[in-house]
Amino acid sequence: SDDNSRRRYDRGDDVGSSTSSTSSSSSSSSYQWHFQRQQWRTVQLKDKLEVKQAQARVLHVVSLDQLRTIMLDDNDRLERGLLICFYTPKLEEMVTDKLVFPYPFAGMSPQHIWWEDLLQTVSIRFHRSNDLSRYFNIPNGDEMT
Repeated sequence: SDDNSRRRYDRGDDVGSSTSSTSSSSSSSSYQWHFQRQQWRTVQLKDKLEVKQAQARVLHVVSLDQLRTIMLDDNDRLERGLLICFYTPKLEEMVTDKLVFPYPFAGMSPQHIWWEDLLQTVSIRFHRSNDLSRYFNIPNGDEMT
């Protein structure tokens, strides 16, 4: 490096790049160095747009009556399929970040299937036994880990 480049660097000018000239007996060439700090970050499934969109479509149900209202037609028959996830507060992070429930079964599929026409996704967060957990024979929250 030449003295001018060193002085510019010491002053903070052109930090990250330097321009130098070298000359030989017959030709002169100029080159420039660019330094860029790159951080490589692994994109996790939970961070993808389609996963966030699917998770935003989940219905959070708190009672059996609410589930019946959502899922049954006027003749008390299912209007569409049901994908349901029961979890305790301890398991919430695993369900949302690792299992990424309900992805890929909510929103628009890559095959252009609108999942809500066929399937309703529901999550139920609970601490202890309630009418929903008893109806589906799920152990109380204290027994689940």
